[in-house]
Amino acid sequence: MTLTREIAAIVGALGVLLLLIPIRWAPRRLTGLILANAAWIVMGASVAFDGSLGTRIKRPTVAVVAAVGLLVGLGALVLMARFVHHRPGYWFAALAAALPFRIPLSLGDSDNHNLLLPLYCVIAVGAMAWLLEWRDEPNEKVTRTAINIPLGLFVAFTLVSMLWTSAGKEAAVKIAFFYLPFTLLYLIVLRMWPRARSLRILAWGTGLVSVIVAVIALVQ
Repeated sequence: MTLTREIAAIVGALGVLLLLIPIRWAPRRLTGLILANAAWIVMGASVAFDGSLGTRIKRPTVAVVAAVGLLVGLGALVLMARFVHHRPGYWFAALAAALPFRIPLSLGDSDNHNLLLPLYCVIAVGAMAWLLEWRDEPNEKVTRTAINIPLGLFVAFTLVSMLWTSAGKEAAVKIAFFYLPFTLLYLIVLRMWPRARSLRILAWGTGLVSVIVAVIALVQ
């Protein structure tokens, strides 16, 4: 499991660099997106299966149910990505709605981790929509900002540092649930921002969710 995580960390670091560092190579961003997402999936799966879930999945019935659920989830992901591809404003609305929600999840240790599972689903939909856009528009217009290079170097170094850390499990959790998905989120927002009334949608969505959460808190 440790070797798998280390390989995923290296692959993820390479993907992040290809996405954020301006290298003159036509397929660099597509390659980077594929590598970063592959690393995210592998790292997340290694963390999730390194506990009670890994023990349960070995049971034949649970394995079949999990496989069917995975196929259904992939189908739903593609359908939502197709929808978002044509209507990116709805993706920003989902982003605003998902931001405040954390779900406690046991990852095989004694403590529960409060993870942003709804947000990860929104990021996955955005990443899939990005891949669909490449199929329709292979010559994408790249938006660059002043933080792209320092962000790419910082995240890549952080991922590679897993090779010598003494806290491998905690590093895998940080990479799978924070560094990789948040870097992808930044890039997806950068990509979709010009094609939607993003700021207005985020403002209204965040305000609405804040009112709902406040009402729930008052009731409780």
